Amino acid sequence: MKHPYDFGISQDDFLVEEKALPINGGKLLCVASGGEVPLSLIAKHTMNIDAVDVSINQIRLCRLKVGAVQSLEPHESATFLGFSNKNEVCRTTYFEKVAKMLPKDDLEFWNRNISLITKGVIGNSRFEKYLLFFCRLFVSYIGKRKVLELVNMESVESQHVYFDKHIKKSLIKWIFRVVFSPALYGNRGLNAQGLIHQRGSLGTQFYLKFRDFFTSTPAKNNFYLQFYLLGHVVFEQALPPYLQQDFHESLLKNIKGLSFENRTIQDKVKHLDSLRYTNYALSNISDWMEKEEMDSLMTTIVKRTEVPIHICARYIHRNPMTTGNQHLFSKVDFDFSKKFIGVDRFPFYTITKATTDSTIYV
Repeated sequence: MKHPYDFGISQDDFLVEEKALPINGGKLLCVASGGEVPLSLIAKHTMNIDAVDVSINQIRLCRLKVGAVQSLEPHESATFLGFSNKNEVCRTTYFEKVAKMLPKDDLEFWNRNISLITKGVIGNSRFEKYLLFFCRLFVSYIGKRKVLELVNMESVESQHVYFDKHIKKSLIKWIFRVVFSPALYGNRGLNAQGLIHQRGSLGTQFYLKFRDFFTSTPAKNNFYLQFYLLGHVVFEQALPPYLQQDFHESLLKNIKGLSFENRTIQDKVKHLDSLRYTNYALSNISDWMEKEEMDSLMTTIVKRTEVPIHICARYIHRNPMTTGNQHLFSKVDFDFSKKFIGVDRFPFYTITKATTDSTIYV
């Protein structure tokens, strides 16, 4: 199987949804992807979350993560999934426990693809394998020592100074042009459907946000930065909450409120008699959908939801809030990303916030 699933980790930093949406006690519909957003939120908050994905293998990956946290200690789960240093023997042993928590079809899938387990599932997706390959080249060029020094910095101010002094921007710009060129990225790093709205150079677009990735949040707390550059998370404090000991008890208590389903969001909202979701985390689905589809989805959500709603939507290529659906909302904030500089640990998306609630706007 060439690409068993597209994403091993969700690139949506749950800290954005946590601060952007009034989630306590609410009900959230989101894209499952790698599962980090729903799992991290449910670890910290008592709520109901329905996570859907068009890919059955993304759902299988999410259910594997659920099985891991239910049957292993947090540090064991981190090792098993691939956040911690490689240990194939440990992963095989841990899988014997996790396997007991899996549906039959999922277990058959992972047994057929056992090498994904032994190598660490999060690093063997289409996107992660592609990006990690180029990150290794980047680190080997600038030196692993410099990366380790940066992730050990005690302040973002120190990171700013260190980055500007030691990271050669001309090299980075060239790397980004190559890595995110349509010929390479559209075939190997991402399903080409995700690039249907691309205009201009994606490499240039990402390059302009690269410095923020290194310097806008504390590197010690950024598992994205640590994992992509070093192949593992260095500091336990950086791990997503569902893999931290401090939230393990609440995770096990709250996880009954979380469901994963192999379904599109369009189908999910279309076939419910009435929608009671207060919050929507739409990831970057507008990059994958035609404008008419996105407008239809927004119209369905707003017209069939019985309560005021809040939508947090990321995108890279095409804003989900268009002239065809803006009128549906009381407020739309197109500059919402600016409020999360210093919060979002993977700041390559633009974020738009919309609500139908005229009295509350977070």
